[in-house]
Amino acid sequence: MASKTVRIYRVVLIDQHGIEIPPPKTYWDRIFKHHAPSDGLAYGTHIFVDAAGITYEGQLRLPASVSDRHVYLGRGRDRLDWPDRRTRGTVEISPLADDAETQAVFEPLRLKPISGTDFVAVVRSYAGAHPTALEAWLNDAYSKVKPGITTVLRPHTRTDQVERLQAAVGVSRVVVSVEGTASDGNTIEAAAAELQEEVGYPLRIDIVMSMGNAKDANAFGRLLDLASGFVNGRTKAKAEATLLEMDDDGEITRDVVNFFSDKVAYAVEVKTDDVGDAEYLRVLDEAIRRFRASS
Repeated sequence: MASKTVRIYRVVLIDQHGIEIPPPKTYWDRIFKHHAPSDGLAYGTHIFVDAAGITYEGQLRLPASVSDRHVYLGRGRDRLDWPDRRTRGTVEISPLADDAETQAVFEPLRLKPISGTDFVAVVRSYAGAHPTALEAWLNDAYSKVKPGITTVLRPHTRTDQVERLQAAVGVSRVVVSVEGTASDGNTIEAAAAELQEEVGYPLRIDIVMSMGNAKDANAFGRLLDLASGFVNGRTKAKAEATLLEMDDDGEITRDVVNFFSDKVAYAVEVKTDDVGDAEYLRVLDEAIRRFRASS
């Protein structure tokens, strides 16, 4: 089965004077209560159209269990951009737009608040709403509750990379990337600088070191020192490593760590082709469990 990437964001509010304030404990309660349906349905809908004319239909989904309430944000697709489909039991491929029963098509994003914290877990489809659109939708929704307050979603980044490296079972891959060149005598950079001058635009240098299931994290530490020297002073640089870590069940897991700006994300396996609310909630809950365990 495939996996979905769940990203963690911290909710921050900005008041009318530009002062950053934490969200009140009732932030999500207010949104869910204000936009809750009045007819007893499980969905409360709030529609927002951005400056580019894209429609985002947000549904505040309210299952029987309060712990499962979440936000669904659908990014509307223009009818001309609808995909094709194949119906069960046929080989014919036909436009989805030909289906008279389909009124609209949305790329999904789901957000679940992490109770007791200022954080949220977010999972989306490949073409689902980006965080900026989610921010805009939340601002439009929350403005109906408390005008003048701006909601900001900040990616949660790890600060324990060195500790995780030292505790890792091993390292399987290292990727170092830089944009632009420098004049520190490095042979690779000298060649890139010469080519950059010839083509007339900046180049990016990628170095990939694959080490299989290497168990020597100390050796990687030395490689990281070299990588740090290579990217030193660059504004656009990254040094990533795939760490081999042992989870609570004694299983070896792989996690990609960016040692310069590591945004917290969890890859969670999808266990069924029926990717409705129940499966997405399971994926979000697993990511939240792992987030809490690492906090």
